[in-house]
Order: sequence, then C-alpha cells, then structure tokens
Amino acid sequence: MLVYFALSFAILLAINFIVFHTLGNGTLSCILKLFASVAFLLLGIVAFATADSLTYGTSLAGLLFLAGAGFGMVGDGVLALRELDEKRLFLITLSGIIAFAVGHIFYFAALIILADFTFWSLAIALVLTAGIFTVSIKVMKLDFGKLLIPCVVYAFMLCATMVQAIANAIVLGGSIMSILLAIGFVLFLASDLVLSLIYFAGKKEKFMTVTNYILYYLAQILIMFAIFFI
Repeated sequence: MLVYFALSFAILLAINFIVFHTLGNGTLSCILKLFASVAFLLLGIVAFATADSLTYGTSLAGLLFLAGAGFGMVGDGVLALRELDEKRLFLITLSGIIAFAVGHIFYFAALIILADFTFWSLAIALVLTAGIFTVSIKVMKLDFGKLLIPCVVYAFMLCATMVQAIANAIVLGGSIMSILLAIGFVLFLASDLVLSLIYFAGKKEKFMTVTNYILYYLAQILIMFAIFFI
C-alpha cells in the first residue's frame, strides 16, 4: 500500500539525516534535514489522499494537520541555519519558535474538530507550562534570555496540543488515529524538552542531539501517519 511505502521512506530519510548529522558534516546535514522534513510532510499528503472514510470535518482536520506539518518543516529549515550562522542565533531561533508555534495552532485546531473542545485542556496546559519553566529555571538553571517569553508561549501551545490529543484518545475510545496522535504529541513535547537542554543549558553532547531528533521525527511521522486513519 502506498501509505506504508511513504511511511518507510520517511523513516529511512529521518535515520539517514540523524546518521550524517552525527558524523558532523554541517552543510550536508542541513540538506538531509530538509529532505527528512519533506518526507514526513509527503507521508501526510499520501495518508490524506489514500484515507478511506473522509467526511467534510475529517477532511478539514486532515488539511489542518498538513498545514501544521508544513510550518514544522519551515521551522526545521530555519533552525538548521543555527549551525551555519552563529552570529544570528537569536533571530534564527525566534523565527523557528514562531514557525513551530503557528504549526501547533493548526494542529490544535485539527484536534478540536475531531473531538469536543474543553477548557480543561488549556487549564492543564497552563499548569504544565508553569511547572516546566519552574523546574527549568529554578532547578535546572536554564538561561532562556530574551527568548523566555516566546519559549513560554510556544510551550503553552505545545502542552495544550498534547493535552487535547490525549483527551481526544479518551473521548474517541482509543481509536488507532487518536492513539497515534496522542503518542506523537507526547513525543513532540519530549523532543522539545531535550532541545531546550541543548539550546539553553549547553548540553550539546551527540547523545542529546540524537535523542532530540529521534523523538522529533518519530513524533511528526506518527502524526502524519495518523491522517490515514482519520
């Protein structure tokens, strides 16, 4: 089936990028990162095109998921420039955060189409965000500098999306789609927690970078694959 070929292709390109990034070729790494990101978006497009039971609502949700992945791809491309232009780290990082935040707005919109919206998801996300930054700043001593407010806003969007995805899995009775989305967004949060240690705590060991990329690409691939079951 075409969607499983696209799934395998996305996984293969993600692994290919992670391997070459670990070897330390900056320019080649940036190119392969773009290919890996295009691959998960392509997976989403194939999943949407081959899904069997699309309605108006699920079609709209699918398109919103694709839009979210598109902004994720843009964010990937922007953040890849950090390794090539260290003089503009603030602007590059801020632009990447904005791209991913917009992407999560689309993701969140897609999730509330698939299941009822509840303000509890926002309340829980607010508590999670406060807890994350309290531990990050007070305990782990992360220095966000001028990026503190953008990071807080993005973290809230990410937490809200994750909580809504988990709520969807409960409301929808643990359907394949809802489980894939819930796992995907949990992994998305985990990847960004690792990334914050790399960016704001200086933990740039290869193990940390590889862990971040494995979690991130697995998250995006699961989210895009979920569209097939929408």
